[in-house]
Amino acid sequence: MATLTTRRFAEVDRLKAMSPGQLRALLLPHAAYLEARGVAISSSAATQVDLVRLSGVLMNPDESMPPRLVDALYLINEMATDEGMDALVEAVQQSGRSLVSGPTATPADVAVEVWLNWPDLLDRKHAENLITRPRSFEYFLGRADAPRKVPPENFAKRSALEKQLDDWFDDNRRGRGCRVLRFDRDARVWFLVRHGMPVKREGSMKDGRPDSVFYRPEKHDVVVYDAERDELGINASGRKEKKLYCQALGDHLFGNVDHFPGDKKYTLDPLKQDGANALVCSDVEGVEDVTLVELWFFHGGEYDDIEIRKASDVFAAMAVRDRTIPRMARLSRAVFSVKFASAPRARRFTVRPPNITQYTRDEDSELVEHWMLKRGFIRPLVTDSDATADETLASA
Repeated sequence: MATLTTRRFAEVDRLKAMSPGQLRALLLPHAAYLEARGVAISSSAATQVDLVRLSGVLMNPDESMPPRLVDALYLINEMATDEGMDALVEAVQQSGRSLVSGPTATPADVAVEVWLNWPDLLDRKHAENLITRPRSFEYFLGRADAPRKVPPENFAKRSALEKQLDDWFDDNRRGRGCRVLRFDRDARVWFLVRHGMPVKREGSMKDGRPDSVFYRPEKHDVVVYDAERDELGINASGRKEKKLYCQALGDHLFGNVDHFPGDKKYTLDPLKQDGANALVCSDVEGVEDVTLVELWFFHGGEYDDIEIRKASDVFAAMAVRDRTIPRMARLSRAVFSVKFASAPRARRFTVRPPNITQYTRDEDSELVEHWMLKRGFIRPLVTDSDATADETLASA
C-alpha cells in the first residue's frame, strides 16, 4: 500500500481538478470512514463535498484509512498529468473500450474514470510510466558477453521470481508483497519491482494531540535486460539489492545465479589516449556535439585525495594552459554535455567506471551509448563464433 502518499493529494487545488461527480464516485465506497472523520459523502449531486475538510483528513491519515482509498489517490495523482491522460486514453481505446468523460474532462477525471472501471489498467500504465523515470543505472555484463535472444515471458517462473524476492525482502525487514511487472521493448526487457522498505515512524496530530504514524514506504526498482549486449542494468538503492537482482534475474532468465558477475563495462581511457578527439560525434546520427565539462582525478593516498576539474569545455581550458590529462591519471568520473539534433538545449550525462551512468533523461541513453561504443568508452562485445554453443536459453 502506498501509505501516506495521500499528502500529495491534500491540496484543495488538486481535489478541484476532478469534477464533483467523479470525486463523489471515487469517495462514495469509503463514505463510512470519511464520515467518521467529519466529511459527509452523499450520492446526491446536490450535495457538495467539503474540500477543505477533506483536505485536512488526507493531510493527516490515520491507521484506519482504507488501503483501497490510499492506493486510488496515489495512482490517480501520479497519472493526473497531460502525458498520463494521453497514455490512459490510448490504452482504453486499444482495449476496445471507451471513456464516458468527454472532451472537457481533466487528466484527473480520466484517471478517476479508469480507476473506477478498470483499476488494473491504471495500475499497469502507471507501472509503464515509472520505468522511464530512473536516471542512473549500474550495469552488470552477462557471462555470454555476446548478443542473445530475448527470453520469453513465463508467468509461472515470474511467480517463482516474486517469491524469491519476497523471501529476501522479508528476511531483510522490508516485508512481503512484492510484485514484478515485465515490459518487452525490442531487444530489451524491463522489469519493474515494487516492494516495501524498512518501516518508518513519523510524528503526527490526532484529535488535536501529538501522535505518531507507523508505516512501511513503497519502493519501485527498475531492472533492464539488454539481449544485444547480454547485460543487466539496475536502478536500485543499495549494493545488497543490486546483488539480489543479479542473482535472481540470472536464475530467472538463464537458470544461473552467477550469470551476471558484474564485469567492467565503461572506461575513461579514451580521454587520456585521444584527448579532444575522443569527443568526435560526426559519425553518430542524432548527436550534434559532445563536450567534456567535468573530470575527476582520483589520487588516493592516505586522505583519498580527489581532484576535480570543471569548465564549460575542459579540454579547451586545459589547452589554454598548455596542459593535457596525465597518462597515468586514474579517472574516476566524467560529466559530458551533449547536444542532440532533436533538442533545443544540450543535456548532461555522467560516466562513473566501471559500471555506472547517469542521464538527465532516460531516453538519452540509446544515442549516448551508441556514441560511447564508437569512441571506446564501452568495452566492445566479444563475438567469437565458438561462444554460440552457449546461446541456448534456459528452458521456459
